Amino acid sequence: MVYEYSDYRKFLKNVILEKQSKNPKFSLRLIARQLGMAPSSFSEVLSGKKNLSYDMALTIGTNLGLKSKEVDYFCLLVKRDSAKRLDLKKAIQKKLESLNPRGPVHNLDVDMFSLISDWFHLALLGVLVLDIEDKTLENLSALVGIERMQAEAALDRLIRLGLVELKENKYYSRTSSDIFVNAKISTESLHKYHRQMLEKAKESLEGQKFDERLVRTENIAIGEDQLEQADAYVEEFFTKMASLSSKTKKKTKLYHLGTHFFKLSREGKGKKS
Repeated sequence: MVYEYSDYRKFLKNVILEKQSKNPKFSLRLIARQLGMAPSSFSEVLSGKKNLSYDMALTIGTNLGLKSKEVDYFCLLVKRDSAKRLDLKKAIQKKLESLNPRGPVHNLDVDMFSLISDWFHLALLGVLVLDIEDKTLENLSALVGIERMQAEAALDRLIRLGLVELKENKYYSRTSSDIFVNAKISTESLHKYHRQMLEKAKESLEGQKFDERLVRTENIAIGEDQLEQADAYVEEFFTKMASLSSKTKKKTKLYHLGTHFFKLSREGKGKKS
């Protein structure tokens, strides 16, 4: 929703990401034409090289299917961005605040949901721990293997959550080494995250050398009364791996550790699950 944004470019970038997540073949060129702009001009607007005119903002807002007040809010964001005088910017800001039913505060519940459900958020937090000098947007997106626009939107979300900060308007850093996930986060987002990481694991089988990954699997016959003890063993293992990470003097690579202990056998004939 447009009310969650104070920068119209970030809103447009998020619209693009949402469309591409639903259809990967959705190109920037196609989106620009749907919004009523030339692709080259739209690209310059997104990169900050060019400003939107008020009339074009009205056209885009309408073509996006925004409601009347949402179109007004979007157009005011555009008008504030191009305003030259400070008093005019302040006046527009007051109008924006009066139009926004959410107030100036971002919806952190939505941000937290995205943090868990999209794998690259935690991956970005992970690479920010690495001992590397270049922690610019361009290098971070390359290290994680995602598009620059996608990385920018994710880092903005992490900043709103207070997990990341931007220094000198260029370099990103983590504000804390610890992350606490509220129990209110739905299992739907966790399921999405696990599915994504399983896909990344499949990709590693083809895209990484044997000595770049560790893969161990085994089928284990166990009694249902032993599941609690099995969970304790897994927790102990994760604790030891975390301790191993804390002992290294120089962190150079980010790895993902996942365990999958699920029922492989089915119920036999005449048995009820």
